[in-house]
Amino acid sequence: MMTRVRDDITIVTNDRDRLLAQIDRNPGGKTSALETLAKSRSRRSAAAAKLASFAPQFPII
Repeated sequence: MMTRVRDDITIVTNDRDRLLAQIDRNPGGKTSALETLAKSRSRRSAAAAKLASFAPQFPII
């Protein structure tokens, strides 16, 4: 596991194809807490906007 930025790295493996498949499945990108919070607020704002624009029309009988 590499946790710091490096210019060079050597990986030793006995199955190159399996290693490449694993890297494709898990590229290692992490989301920060601030990014998660911003996405959550954005979704809540969109949901609130949908509710605010809800104006059903009822027939007059």
